[in-house]
Amino acid sequence: MRKPNVNNITREINIYVDEICNVLNIKKPKVRIYSSAKEAKFSTSTQMASCSSDGEELKIVKPQIINTDFIFCLGHELRHLWQMETDSNTYFKNYQPLTPLMTKDYYNRQLAEIDANAFGTITMMHYFNLMPTFPGLSEDLKAIIFKRAKEIEQKHII
Repeated sequence: MRKPNVNNITREINIYVDEICNVLNIKKPKVRIYSSAKEAKFSTSTQMASCSSDGEELKIVKPQIINTDFIFCLGHELRHLWQMETDSNTYFKNYQPLTPLMTKDYYNRQLAEIDANAFGTITMMHYFNLMPTFPGLSEDLKAIIFKRAKEIEQKHII
């Protein structure tokens, strides 16, 4: 993988999506880029991306710059599409969307989130040579995510 060119963000987003879809061997979703989380109809103002439940669309809030958080988020969401295409039942059978009553740690212990966070970690490491810190998650959950990242790296040539 290469470092992103921040001069043309829309073009770079599409190149990044192409590259990761090729790595994951999945069909590229329709990419829709919005100017704000409100316009994208995201549940929070800080959400950067989301894939549709049918895996056909990836909604993205256009960032001012392509940074580590954004790359992590795109890798995370594209991994969810991979999960849908390869084994939806395993990853989403008992999946619970995040609710205000759910702790961040509890939500991120779901198999789909562990796997997507692990892949987001890999993409962040390959593009920026940095590891996410996962603020708010317990040390044992971080260890589970990093272990899964190593397992994924052994299966995929990235």
